[in-house]
This record gives sequence, structure tokens and C-alpha cells, in this order.
Amino acid sequence: MVEVQIRSASGQDLPAIMALEAECFVEDAWSQSAWAAELIGSDRLVLLATDLTAGLAAAATFHLVDQTAELFRVMTAADWRGRGLATKLIEEGWAWAAGLGALEMLLEVRDGSEAVALYQEIGFEVISRRRDYYGLGQDALIMQRSIKGEGDDD
Repeated sequence: MVEVQIRSASGQDLPAIMALEAECFVEDAWSQSAWAAELIGSDRLVLLATDLTAGLAAAATFHLVDQTAELFRVMTAADWRGRGLATKLIEEGWAWAAGLGALEMLLEVRDGSEAVALYQEIGFEVISRRRDYYGLGQDALIMQRSIKGEGDDD
């Protein structure tokens, strides 16, 4: 397997992030200004999985408010899916959030999305549903996972 590097994004990565966004999200695509805000926010982290030859393989962005982190977006290029890159990025985001004192991570996902199974596999549980959030008959699931270490006491 080709080795990828996980690193924090910078403003210079914006064109590659936008190309990946266009590939991964035909509907609900974020604008360039939305991604630019992710890159400069002090309470945010944008992580990239890159390969020297292929370029940007995956990206994820996280926010932190008090003791709650939120996974806002994770996307993987079609040629890189199924190789665990989204999981690696989420785990790195977890470590970042835990290091800043977060106790939980939340995310929102379209009900019926293939991503739901991935999130459940890595320990997220559905805690709420937003009916018709993405349009009539298209619900959003709110999922949560504790960041607390397995050996920690309550």
C-alpha cells in the first residue's frame, strides 16, 4: 500500500480541498469561502491525508466548543476509499480534541448514507434525528462518541 502522510492543512491546500469537495459532494457542496473559514478558525482543525504522487487523498475538519468536538466534514477521493483514511483522520481529530479537553465528539450525517456504517464501526451511536433536515423525507442523524479513554474512571 502507498504510504500517506496525515498533516494539518494550510491556505495553500485550498485548491486541492475544493477539487476533492467537488468530487465527493455533488449535493450539499461547501463553498470556497466556507472551506477558507475552516482553515483559519482558531477552534478548528483541518486534516489532510496526502500522497506524494497522487496528491490529496482525504480531508476532514473538526470544531471544538468547550468540551464537545464536532466532525464537520470528512471526504475521501474515490480511488482511495476503503483504505481506512477516513478512520485515520477521525482518530487524529479525536486525539486533537482530547488534548484540548473534549469529552465527546458529535457528527451529523444523512440517514441512509454509507458513512453511517463507518461511524458506527468506530464507536459512534445515534443520539438524535432531525426530520426533513436535508429536505422532505431526508433526515439527519446526530451521532456521538465519548472521547474519554476506556481506562478512565467517571
